[in-house]
Amino acid sequence: TGILPSAAAVVSRQYVQDWIQHGLVDPNLDDAAFITGRVALSWSGQWEYARYKEVWQDDLIVLPLPDFGVGSKTGQGSWNWGISNKSRYPQAAAEFIRFLLKTEEVLAMSNANGAVPGTRSAVQQSMLYGGKGELRLFADQLLQGVSVPRPKTPAYPVITSVAVKIKVLSVEFLGHETLVYFQLPETNEQPMDNVLVARVAGKYLPVNNSENVFYIHPEAIYLFNQEGRTIYG
Repeated sequence: TGILPSAAAVVSRQYVQDWIQHGLVDPNLDDAAFITGRVALSWSGQWEYARYKEVWQDDLIVLPLPDFGVGSKTGQGSWNWGISNKSRYPQAAAEFIRFLLKTEEVLAMSNANGAVPGTRSAVQQSMLYGGKGELRLFADQLLQGVSVPRPKTPAYPVITSVAVKIKVLSVEFLGHETLVYFQLPETNEQPMDNVLVARVAGKYLPVNNSENVFYIHPEAIYLFNQEGRTIYG
């Protein structure tokens, strides 16, 4: 939609909120809804493949998102290599990027982080994303125009790492991510006395040793109360 508060974006978020409030979806606060069999479908990405495959083996399949009348769509976007115009060594940086763009190097990165290979030649040689690979759907969506690029903006690093003043009550480490229990500061318009929970990729660490500053990553955009019935975000 181009902007977060656009009419279409707001409506889509309201749909998700309604599903959770009516108990139609599992809020997955323990990150175990799919691997324990509480739900049959997981709306996620290729980064979950290894964990899901370990549990479900040959019963795991990848499906496109439903078509709600305008075609099946999925989001796309990632980090990229670039050279600053203030670089003191632009030629050396360019040589390094040329090296990273070699097919074998792209495949090495893809094998390490699980992402779709960034070049067509690497996709063709990938065991997971090429040919009849189990994750071929992700590559097809990119190559066939099904995926929709997120808006280009130099503010993206800010958008994806928003500093929010909160009162952290406790944290629970789950290995690959952390649950943070907290309260938002009260305002005249919105008193906040409920405990909220955010899912944070990796290990939670206070910023500058302060318990009142917390960075919300993309995985923690949706903030649930402990019953999982109210969504904030």
